Amino acid sequence: SSGINAEYGGLQDQIAVADATLGKAIKDSLDLPCVTNTAISELYRGLKQQAPSLLGVTEENLGLMSLGLAHSLSRYKLKFSPDKVDTTEKKKKKKKIKEEALEDPAPV
Repeated sequence: SSGINAEYGGLQDQIAVADATLGKAIKDSLDLPCVTNTAISELYRGLKQQAPSLLGVTEENLGLMSLGLAHSLSRYKLKFSPDKVDTTEKKKKKKKIKEEALEDPAPV
């Protein structure tokens, strides 16, 4: 356990990561505990939705900030879109609904 992982009263700090692959890379490279789950996904969605009021900027300025970030990152050959929609949770829900439908067919 590294010095960064501080434990208080039996609780251990963890890094909330939206992407499980990124979390695994952080854990493997830096030995820092990461957590990725639906609660973290909802937290990120909430932060994104409330970003203008939390940052004290207008929706228009936030859009310009996102565009500027996308342009900056494109210099480094990173694939980034500020308008990308997180479809992972939607795909998981559809798959779960299909699986449940196959397991419990409706009575005839």
